[in-house]
Amino acid sequence: MLRLLLLSVVTLFSLTSLAKSKQEAEGQAKIEIRIPSEHVPDSLFLYYFEKPVFGDRYDNIPDLILQAKRIKDGFVFNLKGINEVGYFSVFTKKSGVVDEFIVWMQLLEKGDLLCLKIPSSKFTQSGAGAVLHKASKIIYEGRGAAKFQCWEAISGAEYLLGASDNGRNLIFDSGGLYIENNYIQRRIKVQSELLNQYKGMISPLVFDLYLIDIYADAGKSLYKHFLYKLFETNNVDSLKSLAHNFGKIVLIDSIISNPAKVISKSYADYIDDRLRLTYAFTKIGNSDVKAFSAITDISSFPTEVQQKILCAYFGDQNVIQKSKNFDSLLNVGFNIVGNSYFKKYISRYSSLMGGSMAFDFNLTDYHGQKVKYSEFKGKYVFIDFWFTGCKWCEVYYRDVLKDIKAKYKDRDIVFITVSIDKSFPAWRKTIEKGHYTSVNDINLYTDGLGEDHPIIKHYNITGYPFPILIDRGGRIYKPGSISDFKSREELEAVIDLLLANKSTSISED
Repeated sequence: MLRLLLLSVVTLFSLTSLAKSKQEAEGQAKIEIRIPSEHVPDSLFLYYFEKPVFGDRYDNIPDLILQAKRIKDGFVFNLKGINEVGYFSVFTKKSGVVDEFIVWMQLLEKGDLLCLKIPSSKFTQSGAGAVLHKASKIIYEGRGAAKFQCWEAISGAEYLLGASDNGRNLIFDSGGLYIENNYIQRRIKVQSELLNQYKGMISPLVFDLYLIDIYADAGKSLYKHFLYKLFETNNVDSLKSLAHNFGKIVLIDSIISNPAKVISKSYADYIDDRLRLTYAFTKIGNSDVKAFSAITDISSFPTEVQQKILCAYFGDQNVIQKSKNFDSLLNVGFNIVGNSYFKKYISRYSSLMGGSMAFDFNLTDYHGQKVKYSEFKGKYVFIDFWFTGCKWCEVYYRDVLKDIKAKYKDRDIVFITVSIDKSFPAWRKTIEKGHYTSVNDINLYTDGLGEDHPIIKHYNITGYPFPILIDRGGRIYKPGSISDFKSREELEAVIDLLLANKSTSISED
C-alpha cells in the first residue's frame, strides 16, 4: 500500500513537472486575477513587453495586447509564444482609452502560473465608481510568485529608509559638500542584501533584472542630484567635492549579463541618462551630441544593447526639442538599428523629421466646431501643444507667442494651439483666462483623449510646450525644436525667412 502511495506521488510529481516543462518549452504563461465582486469591471486588458526601453514611463510599445472577460470575480490571461522573461501590465479601459493600471511593468517568465488577488483596500468608492488605490499590496500566489514577493520586499526597503525625505539635503550637506554613505548609497546596500536573500528562489536572469532596477533607479537619482548641484553652486570647495565624488557612483555594466541588459526595462534609460549627465558634468562640448557619439561607438556596447540605448536616447524629449542636429542624428540611428526588434521604437520619431507629412487632424475648437488641417492648405502652420497647469507652456505663450501672433496676424501663416486637457468645459475656462493662449486664436481640443489622441501619438509628444512648424505643402519644416523657437527673436527670424522667400519650402511639389 505504501509503495502504491509513493508511486502515485512520484507519478503526480512527474506529470506536473512534465506539464511545466511543456509550458515553458512552448513559451506559455497563465495569469489569473481575482478582484472583489463589488469592484469587478466587465473586462481587463494586458500588455506584454519583450524588451521595454523606457523604464516605468508610458512610452513602451507592447508586443502583445490581450483582453479577458469577467468570469464571476476573476479574469484569466493565457499568454503563448512569450520569451524566457518579459514584462506585463494589467489595466482597465474607459471609452476605449487606458483608464487605470492595476499591475504595472512586472516581470513574467514563461512557465508562470500566477494568481493575483486584488484586495478590497486596493479600491475606494467615488461618485464615478471604484477607483484604484495604488498603495495597497496585491497578493501573488502560484508558480513564479516568489519574484513578486522579492520585489515587494525590495521596494518596501526604500520607504523604511525614509523615501519621503530623499531630497538634495540627503546627498549634500548644508555647505554643499557630498555626504558619504548618503541615503541613496544606503538604499542600494539594503536592497541588494534583500535581493540576495531571494537568490535561491528566483532565476539568475530575474536576479540580474532586479539588480539593474536597484542600481539604475539609484544611479539616475544620484546623477540628477549632481547635475542640480553643478548648476546651482559657485562654491569652489563644493565643486571640488562634486568632481572628486562623481566618479565614485557605482556602475553596473560589468556585473550584469548582456541578456539582462537587453530585456531590462531600466538599463537603457539609465545608461542614456548617465552618458548625457556625464558630459554635462564634465562640460565637454554638447552633452547630447557627445552622449550620442558614445552610444554609437561600435566598441561601447554589444549590438542589441546599443540599439536599445539609442531608442532611449531618442525617447528623451530634450533631443527632439533642443537638438539642431535631430534629423542627421536620427538617420544615423536608423542605420544602426536597421530591421532589428527596436526598429518600431525609433521609427516613430521619423514623423518629426524635416519633410515628413504633417498629421491630417480633425479637431474640436473652442466653439465646439470641427476644424480640419486641410482648411489651412497653402499656408504655413505653427502649432503649439500645451496643457493646463504647464508652467513652461504659460511662459512660452507670454514671452514668445503672444506678440508673435499679433505681429503676423494677417500674414501667410496660421497659429494654432492644441491642448491635451481632458475636460472640454475646464479647457474653455482656461482659454478665457488668457494665460496660455487668446480666446480669439484658433484653439483646438483633443476630444477628451488627451495624450492618447492620434495627433499626440503621431508626433510622439511627451513634453510640453511642443511647437511644430509646417510648410505650405503640408510637411514638417522644422522638427519640434524649441531651440529654433525658444525666443521671440529666433522665431521671428525663421518666419521672416519663410515669408520673404515662399519658394524655399521643403515640401513644395
